[in-house]
Amino acid sequence: MSHEIQYRFLSLIVLLIGVGLKNLNAETGPTLILGAVPWEMAPVIDAMDDLREGQLHNIPYWKGTLYGESVVVALTG
Repeated sequence: MSHEIQYRFLSLIVLLIGVGLKNLNAETGPTLILGAVPWEMAPVIDAMDDLREGQLHNIPYWKGTLYGESVVVALTG
């Protein structure tokens, strides 16, 4: 699968996550989105607002909002 197709597929996933987040009525904190490699998380991170980057135990993460909902994105691989 080419990188362009992968990027489009992941962009669709970001859109679906956003639609799903809009339907949640939880007051439990941010939604955690995990990815194994940086290129698969790039579309999610690019779509986030109020982005803050950090590291916890050498694991990179990004906090912000996605479609108005609080999210944390982290790399696992």
